[in-house]
Amino acid sequence: PEELIETMKQMGIFGLSIPEPYGFGAVSMPCYVQVAEELARGWMSLAGAMGGHTVVSKLILLFGTDEQKQKYLPRMATGELRAT
Repeated sequence: PEELIETMKQMGIFGLSIPEPYGFGAVSMPCYVQVAEELARGWMSLAGAMGGHTVVSKLILLFGTDEQKQKYLPRMATGELRAT
């Protein structure tokens, strides 16, 4: 549901794995896992949206050019651009 995705954007969930300077700073893996578990407890599809988004952002971080990182990651961190 789009209203729940909007709430996730407002909470900063889509940026949890995107470090500065592209995002607000990545959280620890235990913190990320706790958020994913709580989302899955409420609605598995929301955890899937978060997970798919994280996979794509990590691939851009690891293998993207500087130009691609600047273009995509800041917008992905806010949820403006989503990978799922």
